Amino acid sequence: MKKMSKTLGAVAASAALAIGCAMPAFAAEGSVNAETQNIVGDATGATGETEVRLFGYDSSSQIVATIPVSLTVAAPQDGGAITPPTADKYAITNQGDLGIKVTKVKGVPYSGWTLSSSSTVTPGSNNAILLNVANGGSTVQVKPTEASITADFTAPAKGDKVNMALSGEAQPKTGSTFAETAVPAVKVVYTIAQAD
Repeated sequence: MKKMSKTLGAVAASAALAIGCAMPAFAAEGSVNAETQNIVGDATGATGETEVRLFGYDSSSQIVATIPVSLTVAAPQDGGAITPPTADKYAITNQGDLGIKVTKVKGVPYSGWTLSSSSTVTPGSNNAILLNVANGGSTVQVKPTEASITADFTAPAKGDKVNMALSGEAQPKTGSTFAETAVPAVKVVYTIAQAD
């Protein structure tokens, strides 16, 4: 199973917006129109530039966490229980000086998929998935509506992790089977706050 991670910060997220976003349209090397930043010239090549600005933030007063941004699970082609990575492979890691806790979770299904709101999943006009996240003995179902997490999904110190075990089931749409290629099924959105 594969995963990737990204780091979030309460202020760092908005800092990303401060990075210069205007990109010149490339035509070819030549003169630069000061108003549009379009480069105009012949077809011998093109150059352009982007100014990158840096915003520094105090990690002792910010939430900083690394969350997985991509995760692959497996299910039988004709449907059944999913096979996720182990809980220590799917985790939210506290990267800051403040303790953190996961307070809410929500699932957003991709086109062609349905995320179950009940404890079962049945075939239909879309592929369907039921997904649960657990930390220790506490399990929360990922639903299309935001669910509050009252259990101990905390990482009190820098370097601590909220290890999450995944479970669930996936069913292909009626009269179909799952392909042998990984496709996006659901986006899991976590809300992370400062721990008490």
